[in-house]
Amino acid sequence: MYMIWLRRATIGLCFVAYAGQAAQSNPPLFRVMQHIAAPAALWDYAAVDDDARRLYLGRVGGVLTLNLETGAVVSALVPSALVHGVLPIDHTGVVMSTNGEANTVTVFEGSSGRILATIAAGKEPDAIIYEPISGLVVTTNEGSHDLTLIDPRRRIAIGKIALPGKPEFPAAAGHGYIYDNIESRNEIAMINVVQRRVVRTLPLPGCDRPTGLAYDALDDLLISVCHNGVAKFVHAKSGRLAATVAIGTVPDAVLFDAKRRLVFIPCGVPGWLNVIAVRSASDIHAVQTLITQRGSRTGALDPKTGKIYLPAARFTAPTRPGVYPNIVPGSFEILVVAANPAGTP
Repeated sequence: MYMIWLRRATIGLCFVAYAGQAAQSNPPLFRVMQHIAAPAALWDYAAVDDDARRLYLGRVGGVLTLNLETGAVVSALVPSALVHGVLPIDHTGVVMSTNGEANTVTVFEGSSGRILATIAAGKEPDAIIYEPISGLVVTTNEGSHDLTLIDPRRRIAIGKIALPGKPEFPAAAGHGYIYDNIESRNEIAMINVVQRRVVRTLPLPGCDRPTGLAYDALDDLLISVCHNGVAKFVHAKSGRLAATVAIGTVPDAVLFDAKRRLVFIPCGVPGWLNVIAVRSASDIHAVQTLITQRGSRTGALDPKTGKIYLPAARFTAPTRPGVYPNIVPGSFEILVVAANPAGTP
């Protein structure tokens, strides 16, 4: 959700550094290698289209695109009052995005921005993912506490699934199942998309307001990040806790690099990127805390290169509690994080 960290900051959120921060690689494994400037706007989720070599970012004003090869930026390829999630459909050149104020999903050509369809969703559609077994696209709807199921070929909504609370980010786990963080209940819902029902919920003790979620298929682990500064690694089938790792506060995404067995968690209030290695379900440990930018709490992974793209900006002081501050003009950028050639594996 947009800029949740700001609301927390304005009510006096305090951050206490944790002991695990001291365990750093020397030299560091990852560095901020590039700063790509773009017109300023509040933002939400990002996604990489590996085929098209393009980054998409949902923002106020529409969908921003970044050409990963040339660095060219289009600030509003598809105009919209408010875009949350963006989903490239593999090998098709088609992209789908959620419009949080219009309660719709836009289907468009990724190369041109030409709109192909507009689909009604639930109230305040937020994140959007593809479930491969059913072949359906799924949106999480914060306002109506449900999921919208979309047939991407026919470009129509074909159903919905009620949820037990306010959803955040989901993750597809194969076999027709997805998992979704239920932010208002501090738990994960296990959902059978084919049967269109919530099978069970998995509690997240010690987690306050889970947001980003990822799935590690090799170890059958769910990775859920919490606003109070912990990442929970949970066995998907049993719901048993595998590990809890201290991170920064107010994360809004978790990026899992399955090829390199690394987890990246951008944390908004301290302004850093936690890097965690997953060797197995019993060998999970932090390997780096990389300073980024306060407020940078979402991002996207390029699976081809292993690079991480983090939207970031500087903000003015809020005028009063509960009011979003403005982005400092000229300060919005996309940070490109990559492996440090001098770092140790």
